[in-house]
Amino acid sequence: KKHTVVISSTVPPGTLDNVLRSLFHENVTLVSNPHFIALGRVVKDLSWPDFTLIGSHSLESRKAVANIWKSIYGIEKVHGAGRWNLPPRIVATTPIMAELIKFALTPYLCMRINYANMLAEICEKIPGADVDVILKTVGFDRRINTEELGAGLPWGGDCYPKDVAAFISFTKDIGVSSTFLRTVQSTNDIWQSDLLTILLRKIGGVAGKKIAFLGASYKPGYPLMNHSKPLELADALMRLGGKVSIYDPHLNTTWSKPLKLALKDADVVIIAVPYPEFRDLRLKDLPSKDTPVIDIWRILRGTEIAEDGKWMPLGVRE
Repeated sequence: KKHTVVISSTVPPGTLDNVLRSLFHENVTLVSNPHFIALGRVVKDLSWPDFTLIGSHSLESRKAVANIWKSIYGIEKVHGAGRWNLPPRIVATTPIMAELIKFALTPYLCMRINYANMLAEICEKIPGADVDVILKTVGFDRRINTEELGAGLPWGGDCYPKDVAAFISFTKDIGVSSTFLRTVQSTNDIWQSDLLTILLRKIGGVAGKKIAFLGASYKPGYPLMNHSKPLELADALMRLGGKVSIYDPHLNTTWSKPLKLALKDADVVIIAVPYPEFRDLRLKDLPSKDTPVIDIWRILRGTEIAEDGKWMPLGVRE
């Protein structure tokens, strides 16, 4: 009886054909079925992905795995949209192609983030510039998709740094220049330093100042601290003499203060993670209406703080 073994992990191209195949009996068929999921919305991404990737040399196994996913997808109504979604696209290919596609996706996403952050830095220098308007408008070009793309912190977390480093190693092993990928990696590191410089310029120096630092996990909706760029930024401000008081709504730690306590007597407020609840902040929540609020993700746009407070959005210059 034949069996099908499905590999869902991100692995270097050639893993199924050159490594795993020798470990299994000839009656076992291997299928590469990598997932495209983001921490914090795993269930949603698994239940309704943009596409499903299935790589196998066996047509029978491809169909079997495809049928499993089709039974999971079904047909789902889009809440509030008044229409019906078609099931996600299923891409059937060979194992090595599936592995290559999965490997290629993350560095591309990182490159897009780098580009958006570069635009934010440019906008910091030019009066009348607004990075959000730029990104939204270029997204009107059908060749460019800027959905869910915003300038802000460098990319971090567990997946992006690991996947980019793995792709660099893979290109080196097969004799292909990794200059482009290394540039994506180094550009992200440079932005971390440049962003700190921008913050210091906006604050006017941090030594001895109390800084209410809102958000510490590497992304909203998921309390992950590994390779957290917000936390690295907070640590850099502390090393420069700032008295940083951190609040994160999804972290239960001894150093994450209650919001009111973090804001109390703050000389400056920095919104480092775009948690939706931070949009509920009002002028009365701040130590004074003149307390600077540095909004790295510009989530307070349109609120009373942005209109009447001392709002300092990243990538926007009046």
